[in-house]
Amino acid sequence: MPKLARFYINFGNPVPLYYAGQDVKGYLNVDVDKPINLQCIRLYVKGEAFVHWTDQRMRGPAPLRTPARHHSAHEEYFDFTTTVLGNNDNDAPKITLLRGTYCYPFQFQLPENIPSSFEGEYGHVRYTVKATIEKPKRFTHVTKTAFSVIGSLDLNTIPQLDAPAGMTLSKNICCLCCTSGPISALLSLPRRGYVPGDIIPVAVEIENLSRRKIASASITLKMTTSFHSRDESRTVSTQIDKISHGSLPRGATSTWTGQGIPLPALPPSFLFGCNIIDIQYKLELRVDAIGPSFEMYVPLEIIVGTVPLRSTIRPVPQSPRHDSRSRGHRSTSSQASSEHYAVSLTYMESRLGGACIKEEDDPEDMRGDHYFSPVYPYYIWTD
Repeated sequence: MPKLARFYINFGNPVPLYYAGQDVKGYLNVDVDKPINLQCIRLYVKGEAFVHWTDQRMRGPAPLRTPARHHSAHEEYFDFTTTVLGNNDNDAPKITLLRGTYCYPFQFQLPENIPSSFEGEYGHVRYTVKATIEKPKRFTHVTKTAFSVIGSLDLNTIPQLDAPAGMTLSKNICCLCCTSGPISALLSLPRRGYVPGDIIPVAVEIENLSRRKIASASITLKMTTSFHSRDESRTVSTQIDKISHGSLPRGATSTWTGQGIPLPALPPSFLFGCNIIDIQYKLELRVDAIGPSFEMYVPLEIIVGTVPLRSTIRPVPQSPRHDSRSRGHRSTSSQASSEHYAVSLTYMESRLGGACIKEEDDPEDMRGDHYFSPVYPYYIWTD
């Protein structure tokens, strides 16, 4: 039977999610089956951003192939260590933990203006707590877990996000030596600012004055992530959702209204506070005509925030039993005593998934949650 039965980290919040500037509280738990001699128990807290990728030319004969080039960058938001038991001085008296359960509380404050957690293809913004049980000249036990941080992006602080927006494009088709009529497309939105949980109401008008039939049209919600190393950048485009429509004969016009694209749990636009990763979102209307050499794209950028526009929150009459002064993590309420908002706030795991948080210097038998998926605010709207 191993001496150490369990060694893990618990956070004070049911969902390990905190906003920039908040206090993070938790417990380091140690379950001992047989007495353990140790030097100290230490806690390591880290917040950082890291990007990395490699380039290598593999085509052609061997002499023309180039060695792999590594591109990377790193930002540190905080990194500190504290000793929760004992002393890391090798000359200090050793400590024996007898059989039993031990619980060591910890607390620290997050800095203001740090970016939201993010896990991407070539980089991440990650916040972790790691603990070690260090023995003199012997094996060290390690446990590690990550927690989510939300860097607030209040849509109300960015001008014009509640104003209607649109983009129009017209393109002529060349048929041999003759020029056909144009294909025109309009993509419009009632506003440009949204939060996860919103339904993005799209409006489209396509006019086909060409001699060709339009084979199909679609609207795609795309996320573009740019990773910046010290010398180069790499961009990744991810399709979040898509609406497709069928064909349109020549001389016809098609109008789409009443359709929407749901916005899932995603990191906020820009990833403010991080200088090596940037995130942008856009809707893209694509029109494909039958025949060669014609694709038309109409892009329209949107901003994804963590706090919704006030103009989108509908006040409803307050129930006499409702206490407007109560504020929980899972709901929002107005400051007016006679109203509350028809929206509740919860949290959901990222639509993008997660990643393994185990690093090169972590031991193979490290305990804790090795897979981490960030959690983001998600708004549920009441009709």
